[in-house]
Amino acid sequence: MKFKQQQLIERLKKHFPDPKIELNYENEFQLLTVIILSARATDKKVNQVSPILFKKYPTPQALANVDLKDLEEILKPLGYYKRKAKLIKECAKAIAEKFSGQIPKTLEELISLPGVGRKTASVLVLFSRYTCTANKPKCKESYVSDICPYEKKNL
Repeated sequence: MKFKQQQLIERLKKHFPDPKIELNYENEFQLLTVIILSARATDKKVNQVSPILFKKYPTPQALANVDLKDLEEILKPLGYYKRKAKLIKECAKAIAEKFSGQIPKTLEELISLPGVGRKTASVLVLFSRYTCTANKPKCKESYVSDICPYEKKNL
């Protein structure tokens, strides 16, 4: 498994030598939060909502203690805002309590957070946006299809 992970990382670095995420953020906490918020939402909408969110709740500790209704009101322009509000509050609480307010550094620790799966933890946003899309992955066009663990490849 470790060999495939290394191969995958090398291929992604070759294909995206200077990756730039299209979401706005200032620190690791904000990055993790905007990625969770970006599910089924445009980057433009997330970039409009997130400054309001982070101005009011700038730290995991502040977000962990937010009133859920207030958080839902801020996130209302995004799809699935009630679910996202619950997830980012739970995620912030876990960061504050289990990791002393610091974003975990390992994949295993990251995916232990509510709302964070392997895709979010890996932040392979460009690859997933253009090649490995959720509804119709372009497996035939993928430069990693031979080492991809996805079981339902459409080759």
